[in-house]
Amino acid sequence: MPACCDLKAKFLPGLALAAGAFAGINAMYFFDPERGRRRRTLARDKTFHLLRDSERTFDRGVRDFANRVQGALCQAVGVMVPRAIPDEILVERVRTRLGRLLTHPGSVEVRAEQGRITLTGVALIHEMPRLMLAIRCIPGVVSVENRIAAYNRANHVQNLQGRHRVPANEFELLRDRWTPSTRFALGTAGAAIALYGLQRRDFAGLLCAFAGGSLVARTAINRPLGEVTGLQRTAPGFTLQKTALLHAPIEKVFSILANPEKFPRIMNHVQQVRKVGEGRYRWTVVGPAGVTLSWESQIVRLVPNSLIEWASLPGSTVRNSGIVHFQKMEDGVTRIQLQANYMPPGGALGQFLSELLHADPKQVIDEDLVRLQSLIERGVTTAHHRKLSIEELSPQGTA
Repeated sequence: MPACCDLKAKFLPGLALAAGAFAGINAMYFFDPERGRRRRTLARDKTFHLLRDSERTFDRGVRDFANRVQGALCQAVGVMVPRAIPDEILVERVRTRLGRLLTHPGSVEVRAEQGRITLTGVALIHEMPRLMLAIRCIPGVVSVENRIAAYNRANHVQNLQGRHRVPANEFELLRDRWTPSTRFALGTAGAAIALYGLQRRDFAGLLCAFAGGSLVARTAINRPLGEVTGLQRTAPGFTLQKTALLHAPIEKVFSILANPEKFPRIMNHVQQVRKVGEGRYRWTVVGPAGVTLSWESQIVRLVPNSLIEWASLPGSTVRNSGIVHFQKMEDGVTRIQLQANYMPPGGALGQFLSELLHADPKQVIDEDLVRLQSLIERGVTTAHHRKLSIEELSPQGTA
């Protein structure tokens, strides 16, 4: 029996089972008797929004690609048929190069007269050779007169103080963010590779489909592949900031938020928070499509009635950290400011799925803040399909 047939017999049943399980989970999620209709409506709206965003991204890619082609043709014509370039345009071209070659580009003045460039100011001596070479290579430059005062060190030179990072001249595909034309070209190529792989219906085709789909996801989300898949542990993740004003004493607000074990009764998406050590808690929450996620976190700093700072422990399924600031306002109002960073399972793809299923952490926290505000100000809220009064929360003190 051919090797390809063995691979089909080995992998295709598992893929069919996984596809069936995925379809079943989606059916349970979208056709739930209580929330199915709302979920379908939200998913439809999110899909239309993504389609509009995709159309705008495609349009930007096409225009950027056309502009680059036009620029390359004009540059080729300019090389073959040289023509005089206005001095003001030449000055801007030189200044653009300064920003990529000097640590202090503002310390150099540029003048142009009929293609003759004059440079004045101050710079570091080790930056001069590549600067002069780059300027002489600019189309339209006839000669360069160097009047720059070069120094070995920036010490005691006023215009050379401060730090400035010179942008690295990286290859386009190695950058974290790709230009619209690159996304357009590689996204088209990735879609073609994925379609080719799906048509093969064998293991090699499966690899092609996976590679093409990954390339499409990379271009669509425009983040490094490690962030797209969540495999890069040092990826910056996603950031959210929320502010709320609560008409209640700061002590009352702090006593609730400083005790995570109360959260499962207040927040719909939190199933359980169990204390496992001094300032350490194990969280169990409901993620997109009803998937249960768990991790452990540590309260790293707690100042009564002032702030709570936490961070997840290494190896957590959902890497997260953040801080909540409490501020006492006038008339008994408490202001809370939340700043959090998180990386969901699956990276940017997991975030995309969360947004599609309307389970984005930003939206979830907005809903939780509304419940918290109702509980603290009115003494009652609705969580887990039942009413909850503030008297039901046993006073356990702070964490």
